[in-house]
Amino acid sequence: MSNFDFDLLNEAIEEAPTAGFGPRSTFGKMTIADIQITSWERQTKGEKGTIKQRPFAKGEQLKDGEYLQITFAVDIKELNPTLDFEYKRRVDVKKTGAKAKTDWTETVEPALISVIGKDWAKKLGKGVYVEVQDVDTVVLDKNGNPRSWTKTKDDGTEATYTNTAPKVVAMFKSKAECDATRQARFAKSETAAENDSDIPAKVIADVRGLLKAVDEEQARTILTENAPYNQYDLEALLAAANGDKAPF
Repeated sequence: MSNFDFDLLNEAIEEAPTAGFGPRSTFGKMTIADIQITSWERQTKGEKGTIKQRPFAKGEQLKDGEYLQITFAVDIKELNPTLDFEYKRRVDVKKTGAKAKTDWTETVEPALISVIGKDWAKKLGKGVYVEVQDVDTVVLDKNGNPRSWTKTKDDGTEATYTNTAPKVVAMFKSKAECDATRQARFAKSETAAENDSDIPAKVIADVRGLLKAVDEEQARTILTENAPYNQYDLEALLAAANGDKAPF
């Protein structure tokens, strides 16, 4: 594995699976849930590596081949107790090099410094209310495509998802300010369409792609929490995407 390789592990299955939804936003108190020292071990050249990890101790010096892996968590249930999944993202701390880009250098670290400040680690130790987006990885696989992972759905079919990296885009002074912004973002627009005849074909196609990747309950969570199309009635949108009233 290259020294610049990035292994982004998504732990929640409720990812926006198709192009057209834009970065998914999550609101809540963000903390550092865990820090591990990670390395890869091989007995022979070309052999698939075995990952080795141990907890990071303050002041510990890293050895050659070792790097930090930070797990960021956002307490989404504090603002919406109805959610039944957690938000956690594990990020490898590796810098962009001459041969490859990393999400740490290109996305994660600059956002933390810009939004939270240079002392972001100290602040996240206590917890900070933020808006964080999952943006597409800049890390490429051996074929030059963004790294991805495949999930087998309940019906036996497989769906492929592009890896993402957590990007903090806003910080709030309080829980109340964070929640107010979240509710305003996800509230149904006053100009919502009265029926699905006003829903563009591309929007219906995007939601249809979502329904192919996840079940309807998970789709409802994404469409409600992420609210990419909150100007349209949710039931009409799902009906159109399911083909009940699709215009094509």
